[in-house]
Amino acid sequence: MSGKFAALMALVVILVSISSATFKVQMINASGTIYVRANGMIEPKEAPISSVDNITYTLTGNINDLIVVERDSILVDGAGYIVQGTGKGKGISLDGRRNVTIQNVEITAFNDGIYLCRSSNNRICRNRITANTYIGISLSQSSNNSVVGNNITASNCYGIYMDESLNNNITENVFTKVGLFVADSYGNLVEGNVVNGKPLVYLEKVSDYAVGDAGQVILVNCDNVSVENLNLTDTTLGLELWETKNCKIASNSIANNWYGIRLIESLNNSIVKNSIMASNRWGIWFDSSSNNSMIRNHIANHYTGIWFSSSSNNKIIGNNVTENKHWGIVFQESLNNSICQNNITNNEDDEGISLYGYSSHNSISENCITGNYFNGVSLLTSSNNSIVGNNLTANNYDGIMLDLCSNYNNISGNYITANKNDGIDVFNSSNNSMDGNKIVANKLCGVRLSSSLNNSMVENEIKNNYCGVSFINSSKNKFYHNNFINNTQQAWTNSINVWDDGYPSGGNYWSDYAGADYRQGLNQDVNSSDGIGDIECSIEDNNKDRYPLMGTFSDFNANSEYSIQTICNSTISDYQFNGNAISFDVTGNNGTTGFCRICIPTSLMNGTYHVLVNGTEVSYSLLSCSNETYSYLYFNYTHSTQQVIIISEFPSFLILSLFMIVTLLTVIVYKRKHSM
Repeated sequence: MSGKFAALMALVVILVSISSATFKVQMINASGTIYVRANGMIEPKEAPISSVDNITYTLTGNINDLIVVERDSILVDGAGYIVQGTGKGKGISLDGRRNVTIQNVEITAFNDGIYLCRSSNNRICRNRITANTYIGISLSQSSNNSVVGNNITASNCYGIYMDESLNNNITENVFTKVGLFVADSYGNLVEGNVVNGKPLVYLEKVSDYAVGDAGQVILVNCDNVSVENLNLTDTTLGLELWETKNCKIASNSIANNWYGIRLIESLNNSIVKNSIMASNRWGIWFDSSSNNSMIRNHIANHYTGIWFSSSSNNKIIGNNVTENKHWGIVFQESLNNSICQNNITNNEDDEGISLYGYSSHNSISENCITGNYFNGVSLLTSSNNSIVGNNLTANNYDGIMLDLCSNYNNISGNYITANKNDGIDVFNSSNNSMDGNKIVANKLCGVRLSSSLNNSMVENEIKNNYCGVSFINSSKNKFYHNNFINNTQQAWTNSINVWDDGYPSGGNYWSDYAGADYRQGLNQDVNSSDGIGDIECSIEDNNKDRYPLMGTFSDFNANSEYSIQTICNSTISDYQFNGNAISFDVTGNNGTTGFCRICIPTSLMNGTYHVLVNGTEVSYSLLSCSNETYSYLYFNYTHSTQQVIIISEFPSFLILSLFMIVTLLTVIVYKRKHSM
C-alpha cells in the first residue's frame, strides 16, 4: 500500500472516529414506530423529531423504536442522538424513496440498521451503525445512492449488503468486524473504505491484477486476478468472487468471518493451500459456479466446511475438512463434481459428506471419512453418484446412508468399518449397486435395506458385524459372491430376495455353512467337487442360497478386459498375470488340505492347462460346466504358503522350453522365500 493511500486511510479513520464521538447518550425519550409521512407530518406528534419546513427533520432526543420515512427530498439529521431497537425490525427504513439524506445518527440493536428498498439518489453519511443483528446498511434494488463516511461495527452478519443494486457510491466507510457483501450488483463505486484498519479491495471488470494488502477482497466480473498471502479475518466475507474467472486464491489465512470464501457464477478459479477457519456459516460457498479447483486447503471450525449449491464440474482434492459444527461438505442440486483424496473427519453434528436435492453424477473417491457425528456419507434424493474407494470409519451413525429415492448409485471398493450403526443403510431407494466393499465390525448391520427394491450386492466382504445383512420390506434385491464371515447373525429378512447367481457362478460364502462338497452340476448330482456346497443354505423359508460357496470368493483383473475368479479356502495374495501365465500365492494352516476353483476366460487363456504348485505339476478337474467362454478348473494342495502357476498349452515347439523356464523360475522364487 502506497504512503499516500495509507495517509488517506488514516485520515478516514480519524474523521469517522471524531464524528462518532459526537453522538449523544441520554435517557431514551420515545418509543413506538415513528413515521415521517408523505405529507410531511410526524407521527406521533410527540416524537422527539422537529421540523420547521418539512424538509429538514432533526432528532431532539433518543428513540427506542423504528423510523419509517415516507417522504422524498428531505434531510433526517440525527444531531448525534441514538435510535435503538431490541434486535428486531429496521432502524430507519426507506421504501421507494428518492433524495433522502440520513446523517449524524447512531443506530443500534435492530435486525437492519438502515434499510433502502427500491430507493434511489439517497445519501447515507456520517452515521454510526453498530451491533445490529443482521445488517448495518441494506440496499435492495436501490441505485444511485451514496453511502459515505459511516462507521459500521459489530453487526452479526453484514456491514453493508447490496442486492440487485446498481451505480451506488460506497466510499470512505470504516468497517470494524464486518464488511461489504455484494449480490447481483454492478457498476458501483467502492473506494477508500477500511476493514479492520486495512483497505477494502473491490475490483470490478479488472484483469491481470495482483491484490496487495487487504482486510477484505471482492471481485466482480474479473479475470486472472491473484489473491495470495493475505490475512482476511473478522469481517463479513473474507473473499467474494462474483462472475469472476481464472483467478488464483492461494496461501491466505481466512478466519473468524461470517463466510470465508464465496463464489457466485464463477468459473475456472483455483483455491490452493489456504487456511480457512472458524466462519459463522460456511468456510467456502460455491453458488452456481463450475470448473473450479480446490486443492490442499485446511477448512475447520465452520458451521459447514464447504457448501455447493447448483454448482458443477468442480474438483475438491486433498483438503483437510475437519471439526466443523455441522457438515463437512454439502452438495445441493449439484452435478459432476469430483471429491477425491480429502480428509473429512470429526464434523460435529451432521455428515462428513451430504448430497441432497437431486445432486447427481458426482464422484466421491479415495477420501478418509472418519469420526463424523452422524453419517460418513449421506445421499438424499440424489441419484447416479459414485462412492468408490473411500475409508469410512468410526462415524457415529452409518458409514453410508441412502434415503428418499436415491437410485442408481454405485458404491464400490470402500472400506467401511467400526461405524456405530450400520455400514451401509439404504432406505426407500432402488437400483443401487454395492460391489467389492469391505464392511467390517459395524455395531449393528453391515448392510440394511428398508423399503428398497432391485439393489445388487456383489463381491463384498461382510465380516464381524452384529448382523451381516438385514432386509425390511425390501424385495427383488440380488446378493451373490459375497463373503459373510463371523457375523453374529449372518442375515435377516422378512422379504423375498435373490441370494445366488445360478450355476456355475454360485452364491455367497457363509462362514457357518455346515454342508459338504462331493458333487458338482446344476443339481449337484454329479460326482466330483466344484467348490459349491451340495445342499442349499437357508436364510429363512422363502430365501435360499441354492449354491453356497465352500471358500471365499475373489475376483482379479487380468487386464482391462478380462478378470479371473476364484473360490478358495486359502488366503490368496500376490496375484499376477503376465500375458501367458497366472500366478498367485495361497496360504492356510500347515498340513491342512486346500482347494481352489478358478474360472478363466477362454479368450484370455485356452487349451490344455498345466497347474503347478511350488513348481510341481498337480492334477486338476476341468469341471463339466466349462464352455466356449469359460474354463472352470478345480484342484487341491496341502497348505503352507504355496505358489500356484497356471499356464495353457502352447504349440509343441514351445512347450518344453516354456515349461522348463517357468519351473526354474518357480524353484528360484520358492528357495528365496524360504531362505529368508
